[in-house]
Amino acid sequence: MKSPLKPKDSIHIGNYLVGFFDLLGHEESMKRSPCIFQAGMEQEDDFESKFIPCARNLVEMAGGFEDVVDKLSRNQPHLSKLMESNPQFTPPPIAFVPFSDGLLVYSPFNNQVSDFPTHSVSTIVAAAGLQQLYCLAKGIPWRGGIELCWGIEVFENHLTGKAIQEAVLLEKAAQFPRVLVGKTLLKFLMDTSEDRGPALPGISAETLNSNLAVHIRGMLTMLSDGTAFIDYLSDAFLSGFSYQDLTPLLNKATSFASSQIKHWSNMGDCERVERYRSLLDYLLSRDL
Repeated sequence: MKSPLKPKDSIHIGNYLVGFFDLLGHEESMKRSPCIFQAGMEQEDDFESKFIPCARNLVEMAGGFEDVVDKLSRNQPHLSKLMESNPQFTPPPIAFVPFSDGLLVYSPFNNQVSDFPTHSVSTIVAAAGLQQLYCLAKGIPWRGGIELCWGIEVFENHLTGKAIQEAVLLEKAAQFPRVLVGKTLLKFLMDTSEDRGPALPGISAETLNSNLAVHIRGMLTMLSDGTAFIDYLSDAFLSGFSYQDLTPLLNKATSFASSQIKHWSNMGDCERVERYRSLLDYLLSRDL
């Protein structure tokens, strides 16, 4: 059988846009199941509660994320108009690497691959925000971090390097279900969004990236430490999904956050109570 790993002569080192997304509550789900699966367990009354949630939640989060990225790469109103009027630009590829309790998403960030890097930033940011709302509505909380940094693609769909480390650190700093965006990516968006004119047919790559960078910045809200979070309730974010009523999702996500506050209060877990209180405060901060 031929190995799926890339040969060493195809190792690539460069800058990568990396998103690291981690399911919350996965550890508790694992504790409910035994170490060894034995024949007949599937007939037990508690089989589903012991074994199914971890797999179902991963499919919903990771599999759903990839589906959303695929749809958004073809159907973001602001992005579609830019691409239709400028077919000479090719968007960079996006790779997906699911693991036991989450998902790694990355895209190469260099002119040799694509002169339109803001395309992958817009797609991943929009997908993360939309998928987070989808999952919260289904009672599947997760948090994440997105950053731009160097990485080494050693094998097919196998990335290592500082880009992953920085994305993981952002995920940990997120504290409650949200996605943080790092300082290096924010600086890139700031530098790129200098006004270079309207996005007309035949424009330069600089102008195209500039217009899209402005839109991406509108989907983010800055934090006091210099990072930002994906604000899926912002006007800029919602304007890209005006064709879809997100109110039912927001209502279900709000109900989920409220139920988690009650649940963890009864369990005496103050840390998780604060986690979901912060989430609820955000969900109630604006009306769609």
